Amino acid sequence: MGHMKRRTVLALCGSGLFSGCLGGTGPPRKTIPWIRLENNRSDPRDVELILERNDLEVFREQYRLGTTSGRSTVRETELPDDRGRYSLYVDTGDRVVHLHPSEFADAEISEPCVGIRCTLQDHGTTGFEFEPMDEC
Repeated sequence: MGHMKRRTVLALCGSGLFSGCLGGTGPPRKTIPWIRLENNRSDPRDVELILERNDLEVFREQYRLGTTSGRSTVRETELPDDRGRYSLYVDTGDRVVHLHPSEFADAEISEPCVGIRCTLQDHGTTGFEFEPMDEC
């Protein structure tokens, strides 16, 4: 019986009705209409893009990024189109960069939709830029 009760509370947490779980201040839910990957490095890269929502993988794709202008950029638009708190992982081969849902909040983005630009820099780091939009 006690087990049943606990599950009810968890279900409420999931839908955000039970504010004690989240403290009422979870990161805002966003839709990510597109993610743009750009390779600024001198060597081609295989990049894997992984999106998670609530710790569940909802998208995974691999890309070959070249070094010439036409082939160094990929724009992915076949992403889940519902709003959520997404975590983004970009595996560049030598490291995995993780973008946490709270980082969308830090960017002080009030718009519901956020495009993400992800740039592989020369010196081995990965830069992110957000492009907020009112409509997806």
